Amino acid sequence: MTTPRSRGATHDSAHADRYDLYVSVGLSGLTECSDPEDDVTTSRTEIADHIADAFDGGAATKHDLIGAARDRGASPEVVAALHRLPEGSYRELRSLWPHLPQLPIEA
Repeated sequence: MTTPRSRGATHDSAHADRYDLYVSVGLSGLTECSDPEDDVTTSRTEIADHIADAFDGGAATKHDLIGAARDRGASPEVVAALHRLPEGSYRELRSLWPHLPQLPIEA
């Protein structure tokens, strides 16, 4: 069973910290810790579907992109991927991909 656990960082939402660290728990207790980057469950296409128009007004920050994804009903996996972006401003969608190299184009 995989359950989310916070690293203690503050985020935009009380629920956002659940994307930071996933802890695998077995019958005998804690068995493994893994970074969500190890579990690729979304794609560049899915992210683009939720945030492409966030760039209509120009550059967007990481937090702008997360907010846009949430506003458009993005899955927790999409939001988690956006949380992995470094702080900063992004001029266009393709400027995200060097920071998310593990994501496939299609799921």
